[in-house]
Amino acid sequence: MPSPTVIVPLANERDAERLLPIGRAIAESLDATMKVTRVVADLEGPRAEEHRSWIGPLAAQYGAEMLLVESDSVASGLRFLLSEHPDATVCMTIDATGGRVDAWLGSIVMDVIGTGHEPFFLVGPSVAATHDIRHGPVVICLDGSELSESILRQAEAWATATSSVAWLVQVVSGADPNAEIPETAYVHRVAGSLAVDDVQWEVLHGPDPADAIVAFADRIRASCIAMATHGRGGLSRIALGSVATQVAHRARCPVLVRRPPSTPSP
Repeated sequence: MPSPTVIVPLANERDAERLLPIGRAIAESLDATMKVTRVVADLEGPRAEEHRSWIGPLAAQYGAEMLLVESDSVASGLRFLLSEHPDATVCMTIDATGGRVDAWLGSIVMDVIGTGHEPFFLVGPSVAATHDIRHGPVVICLDGSELSESILRQAEAWATATSSVAWLVQVVSGADPNAEIPETAYVHRVAGSLAVDDVQWEVLHGPDPADAIVAFADRIRASCIAMATHGRGGLSRIALGSVATQVAHRARCPVLVRRPPSTPSP
């Protein structure tokens, strides 16, 4: 049986500063091999040699392997790589500062997530290079649907690997927090099904679910947030302003996402 792999695609040295410490922590927690990756158009060309010259030393510094993949399309190259590593977890940046590189990265992330079912740790623009993903609660976002619950096994595995508290949260939009209704019944029931030593739950209120989730994660100093994509081709093909997309861009911690395995690829 192949050993697990953590794949860390890099676009530039700015990525490396934030991604490599987090990727190393993920790999160590999962007892996995870390592979620092770059897709290039020509493995024998001068650009490939340039990439080797700066990626190689960084990979060695973090005890990782360097892997250049040849493809005319970054998304296709990463998808091929993931087909060769069916047990892979991906740690990848997703920025939103408006630059050309950021737009490219966002598009790549969406395309790759939308054509597979691997777990992705998305590192947004607000995540500091010093963020410690191994220490702090794991926030697991649910909305009452089986679709949202598809992230439970990955979140449970991560909370167990890092001996973290698991916080199950559901956002109730527009509800009266003083109303005498059993709002916690759902998250309480799901909490009882998790094989995690310490499970807590909370019902959040607010008109903007993404804001409520990010604010809660900040308040408890979460190590990461876990949530499912909507499944219809990944984050890029669901309604603009989706909760998963907004959380991934706003959160101060990585966001663990996974397209539901029952969702067919487009």
